[in-house]
Amino acid sequence: KETETVNARERSKYTLHFSILVKHFFVPLAFGLGRGFKAQLCRGFTLCALHKGMSEDSAPVIIVGTYENALVGFDVVGGGSKPISTKLKFTNQCHVGHVLSVATHSAFVASGGDDESIRLLDIRRGVELGTLTHHEGSIHKLVFQKSAGKLFLVCASADGTISIWKCSQWDCLHTLTGHKGAVSGVDVHPSGRFMLSVSVDRSLMTWNLMTGRQSFITKLPKASTEIKFSPDGGLFYLVVGGTIDIYDTTTVAVKCSICGDVTITAAMWWSNNQVVVGDQEGTLRLVAVGDEVVDQAQTKGTHKNRIKCMSKTSVHGQELLVSASSDSLLALWSVGKRQLKQITTVNVPGRPICMTTCN
Repeated sequence: KETETVNARERSKYTLHFSILVKHFFVPLAFGLGRGFKAQLCRGFTLCALHKGMSEDSAPVIIVGTYENALVGFDVVGGGSKPISTKLKFTNQCHVGHVLSVATHSAFVASGGDDESIRLLDIRRGVELGTLTHHEGSIHKLVFQKSAGKLFLVCASADGTISIWKCSQWDCLHTLTGHKGAVSGVDVHPSGRFMLSVSVDRSLMTWNLMTGRQSFITKLPKASTEIKFSPDGGLFYLVVGGTIDIYDTTTVAVKCSICGDVTITAAMWWSNNQVVVGDQEGTLRLVAVGDEVVDQAQTKGTHKNRIKCMSKTSVHGQELLVSASSDSLLALWSVGKRQLKQITTVNVPGRPICMTTCN
């Protein structure tokens, strides 16, 4: 009887181990084959105390990708009659390399890094949704785009290609080729009809998103590391070295350039004719662009090191600028016509590379 009991326990243990193997390996593997998507079966990640979950009217979230292979999220709380501050929401060691790009849509977060993968998270529920594996190079840029009621994810990679994913089933619809070097930047026009991409091969390519084919190619004097359309799509900028070149979208001609005595390290559109730039010494500038460049506001002293990334968020109708620097400092600013006013700062547990906000 004692021997039979031991044997029964052993059979039960092996059956349990096999069921775990089927659930956590074979099912995700079968689900991901042929589509480049590996399900994580909603594996949870740590949400800090008092901040689990998100509701439709909850606080906006700042999400930072770091050199330490992690995503870090902060809630922006307060506003109105209360002082604005930040609280740590989550940390997630989601990559095995630097996090180079992060993008959001609603509560969904996509991050890409040196490990050649795209990780998908739902920060409302605090779960990892899965991993997209398609490229054979680092993920340099991610952009969510909604078109005709459907959500898509555009990915630019160091392998010289751009992939377009349909987010409902995470199917890779197109792999765009044409660049002869790593694709360093990509952005979709607000109309959703076309997009632009830049590469280390000094090419600027226009892609027709209705057909998934290349329309035009322009040779640039120097390689660009970033491209971004203005909110209305009338202009776009290219980051070339330490200079920001502003282009007219219709003519693809340079209207003006933003430069300075110190190398510019980050930029973002604040409005259709205003750009915020950050430089090597931690200075932030609000610049009006048109036929000429006019500095409208400037601040220095808060960031002691170079500005790495910036984003925009909104709290109770008030638009705020968010900046992060190499010394791990994250700052929030109110932006006036002639003033950048610091609201609050917080230290990031890691060195920032990229950033986005989720309202």
